[in-house]
Amino acid sequence: MPETKTALTIVAILIAILAYIPYFRDIFKGKTKPHAFTWLVWCVMSTVAFFSQVSDGGGVGTWVLAFSATVNFVIFSLSIYKGETTITNTDWFCLMGAFMGVALFTFNSDPPMSLIIISAVDIIGFVPTVRKSMINPYQETASTFALTSLKYVFAISALENYTFITVYYPAVVCTMNFLFVILLLRQRQVVKPIKVLKKLKKQPKTTR
Repeated sequence: MPETKTALTIVAILIAILAYIPYFRDIFKGKTKPHAFTWLVWCVMSTVAFFSQVSDGGGVGTWVLAFSATVNFVIFSLSIYKGETTITNTDWFCLMGAFMGVALFTFNSDPPMSLIIISAVDIIGFVPTVRKSMINPYQETASTFALTSLKYVFAISALENYTFITVYYPAVVCTMNFLFVILLLRQRQVVKPIKVLKKLKKQPKTTR
């Protein structure tokens, strides 16, 4: 059994590496514009969730969150220089909401409720990225979020102790990433015809 859990963890981390390679590539090409607020929240919450898993006997399966937290920090750092530059009032509101959630988590002594708060903050942190993706769905790498969702399926399977504390956060993140991929694909179908129409309108008219 320990060997199986280790193997599942390795698979999850390999999937994570495959997920992040195109994301970093697209960041440096200028195609993907990560939102700093989102990645700041994610690097903090994934770190907190990792320590929660460790404290509740998550075992080798916790390595996946440790790896994810590290990469989230790197992407947050890159997003300051190469990320989304348009910051709206909604984005600021979500960031303040996330900070309030962190404060509630800090003063909460009930582990399950603390984890619910962590997950809620993670979702709030997603909002700025969702907001910008509704307008510019091509500024995010869909394959990264699809593979991230798959990564957490293996990460949950790799846990050595299945409890609400160890399972809830990765399950929420898995679901949110999957839903975000659907949103991106849907919005791309909406935005693409609009772009084509704009290009046609810009073309010079020919006279006979």
